[in-house]
Amino acid sequence: MFLFWVYEKTRLGRAMRAVAFLPETASLQGINTSRIFLIALALGCALAGFAGGILAPSYGMTPEMGNNVLWTVMLMTMLGGIDSLLGAVVAGVVIGQILSFGQFLIGGTVQIITFLLIGLILYFKPGGLLGRGTEIQV
Repeated sequence: MFLFWVYEKTRLGRAMRAVAFLPETASLQGINTSRIFLIALALGCALAGFAGGILAPSYGMTPEMGNNVLWTVMLMTMLGGIDSLLGAVVAGVVIGQILSFGQFLIGGTVQIITFLLIGLILYFKPGGLLGRGTEIQV
């Protein structure tokens, strides 16, 4: 919640959104894009390290320990919308609930059903549930 507040309500969050959307325009507005990229990278690495530190005692450490979660997290981000932090959170909660209850009710096929559902949603709404689609002129 704190990071959501920082991203949505502070000057740093506004600068991060501007740099993520149009770096050239943000640079013309006086935003140091290199500094914002570095802050975003450092923040992401710190959060990943924090999450790893919390999960490591419970799951042990192996070279492939994140592979089972990686695709699900990427799909949550795409489903919620790449440009929507709130959408990614909502998609994470929804997919987490589907996987939890589905595992209990129908077993191992729940991932297949979940991925098919995500595929259908992205087919009809490519920008994600809460993301806004952007057109790129070439």
